[in-house]
Amino acid sequence: MARAQARGLGSSWVPNWTSWEWRTSRSTYRRVSQNQPLTLVSSATPQRCASCSTPATGPLVLVGNSYGGVVISAAAVDHPAVARLVYVAAFMPEAGIPIMNQLAGTDEFMAALTFTEDGRGGLDPEAAAAIVCHQADAETAKATVGRLRPARLSDMDIALPAVAWTAIPSTYVVCTEDRSIPPAYQRQCATERATVKIEVPFDHSPGASHPSELAAILAAITAEVTLAP
Repeated sequence: MARAQARGLGSSWVPNWTSWEWRTSRSTYRRVSQNQPLTLVSSATPQRCASCSTPATGPLVLVGNSYGGVVISAAAVDHPAVARLVYVAAFMPEAGIPIMNQLAGTDEFMAALTFTEDGRGGLDPEAAAAIVCHQADAETAKATVGRLRPARLSDMDIALPAVAWTAIPSTYVVCTEDRSIPPAYQRQCATERATVKIEVPFDHSPGASHPSELAAILAAITAEVTLAP
């Protein structure tokens, strides 16, 4: 039986984020660091998102963090290799509504937003660490903030014609200490849209602040997909 593979997409403001690939066998997993290019929903295609640099040899578990939830919702539509979607402190958009109208942010996040003359939005670098990854160690937080880049707001004006979570089983990992996306929004998505809800006391970027714990959660989900008939 081909083992499932989990592949992750992060925030739209990080041009080269670290994503993880979990190949599970019984209770073990292997984490592989990969650099992925900036992927906004306007450039998300099933081929680009599902390939994640290397071809799949088994069913795929696509993992989206932050705006990455929008990307996997769009890119996995009608893709036969994707068996599970995982939203980690992520947006889980509905079809037919402009994405911008669905992006919920905490008061702290909204206060730290900055805008450029060419129509890009980002976070104040002085405030970013406390909002995005306040549970990470200082070195990791500094590196994470250093990779942040503003995103084109025009890419968020479109409405998705379809979203993958209506047809593909999904797990929502609610991060209760998130200072970017309100935990109340996450719980609503987890309850009303996702198939399974998991709650953890993590910040917005558990890939940076709790990499081992997140890897264990995703390994367990991936193992379930591998063992499913």
